Amino acid sequence: RPLAVMFAREEVEAWSVDQVGNWLTGSGFGHLAETFMDESIDGEALLALNATDLRSLGLKLGDAKKVLVRIEALIAATIGTSS
Repeated sequence: RPLAVMFAREEVEAWSVDQVGNWLTGSGFGHLAETFMDESIDGEALLALNATDLRSLGLKLGDAKKVLVRIEALIAATIGTSS
């Protein structure tokens, strides 16, 4: 989906590991999808990631910063509150 599309927060939290991989690929980070899948990063975990987490996954600093910006944009595009 284009980033401008709003998501229900619960929808994103329910994403499977594969759906997170698809989101990464669609966001230009397909080369990181396998790393996220290996670490079982699902939607709930994705929304909770921070810079330290991303670096601990072995992401280069540039990728970590860019992915964090995309995660923050995804959070901003969600409606509703976490359960």
